Amino acid sequence: NMDYLSRQFPVLPEGDGFVRKVKPLFKFTEKENALYAFLSGIEYVEEECPFAEGASSIEHKKILSQVEENSPGTKLRFYMDFIRRLHPLLESKEVKLRPCTVCGEPTTAEVCSVCKLKERLTSELLSSSPSS
Repeated sequence: NMDYLSRQFPVLPEGDGFVRKVKPLFKFTEKENALYAFLSGIEYVEEECPFAEGASSIEHKKILSQVEENSPGTKLRFYMDFIRRLHPLLESKEVKLRPCTVCGEPTTAEVCSVCKLKERLTSELLSSSPSS
């Protein structure tokens, strides 16, 4: 998905209702960020998102973590190569955004992911609540 890949850079420009996005910790691993937060007394969420269960991205993350464990620095080298080689190709590709039909926030889909998640949560809550 080229749209997804184009949004994986450490700095994303502003435009179409979005502010400029900067990811200053992109070179640090999840473990390094968690350790820093722990040692600094910064609260953070340790649990995985329950809605990520079964997502292929979780499996990809596990595989990359195994590779990283066997060869430290591999994930960062892979990401830096991705940025160096693909950034020029993806930078010029402009993502078409439109307002979410539910909330009006910018999205590439008809309904944004936040509204989809809210709908999913509402449906699950309604289906699990006892009948009156």
